[in-house]
Amino acid sequence: MFFCAKISWDFLLDKDSPGLYRKDAQNGVVALGITGPLTVCSGLMDQGIFYKVLRREPDLIHSFLDKVTDHIIAFASHGIDAGASIISFADPVGAMEIIGPKHYKNICLPYVKKILQALISLDFGGVVHICPKTSMGLSQMGVVKSTRLSYGAQNYSYGLLKHLKMRRTSMIGYRCIKDRSLEINRSNKEDVEVRLLEFL
Repeated sequence: MFFCAKISWDFLLDKDSPGLYRKDAQNGVVALGITGPLTVCSGLMDQGIFYKVLRREPDLIHSFLDKVTDHIIAFASHGIDAGASIISFADPVGAMEIIGPKHYKNICLPYVKKILQALISLDFGGVVHICPKTSMGLSQMGVVKSTRLSYGAQNYSYGLLKHLKMRRTSMIGYRCIKDRSLEINRSNKEDVEVRLLEFL
């Protein structure tokens, strides 16, 4: 079973807080959802202003994105310390079909890569789960390769949990972790595949 945690900044930044989510992890898997820098920025400023400043003062926007990215990494790191074994990543505002290949390559890809590579480098023995749109964007930019893995599971959640038991820090993508249909047993007997992503 997944325990989807909404962990507050106050809790994460308090080193003396009790291991609340470690207790929950005893009865299930703690999954912490994080969003990418463009999605975070969309909640902080009007997108029209964002792109206007990007044209006039690109260095200012990149500095801003870099700071936001560092905070996202810190947030996820504290979540792992608090007991999360799955970090679910999505950046819907930064999807390539929304901002286009040029902007994706220049203002989204570098920061998404920085986040994902930082999480993998933590070597926490869990899964960095990447949403389908981000997975496709990384693939279309030619920065990742994917490998299909089969664990004999009849639904995606069980396949993901079987992969998690390997305790190998890895990126999994191309499926949405929030899709409720993933919990429903399939009528056919085909194994549900898990797709491993690796940076080239």
